[in-house]
Amino acid sequence: MGQLLQDYLARRQPAAVLEVGPGSGYLTRLICEQECVTRYVGIDINAEFLEFLRPRLEELRRRKPGFEYELIATDFETLETAPVDAVIMLAAVHHIPNRIQLFAWLARQLKPGGSAFAYDGSHYLPRLAKLWRKYWRSYRKPAYRSEQTNFSTHHMCTIG
Repeated sequence: MGQLLQDYLARRQPAAVLEVGPGSGYLTRLICEQECVTRYVGIDINAEFLEFLRPRLEELRRRKPGFEYELIATDFETLETAPVDAVIMLAAVHHIPNRIQLFAWLARQLKPGGSAFAYDGSHYLPRLAKLWRKYWRSYRKPAYRSEQTNFSTHHMCTIG
């Protein structure tokens, strides 16, 4: 996934990037360290993930002149941003049940000629077996489902 993303960024050279669901920022650094990226907006429904990301992006802002970032804890449906050159969603789409609304919203966030990069895991047999084990061990338990600040949002996928 990292190489595909890097190739996309090198080819498209976006200045302003919106990342939907950066989580703990597994590939956010790769996005933000691209020379072309001067504005980064990360939205996630989990504010704790964004607070984890904040000091890392602040450190990058000090090292990279002209780089600005914004982290917003919100559901995408309630947000309108200044138009961006690229929208990136890495392993995020499967967490969003209303995908038709998601893609309509994304179209409104993009500048003319902007593009989207979405990468989500496929559900081949070994992946399904792994998810079933996770479900059986934790996701199915009421205590897991009731935890609003759970760092793993897979419970929404499993239940929903």
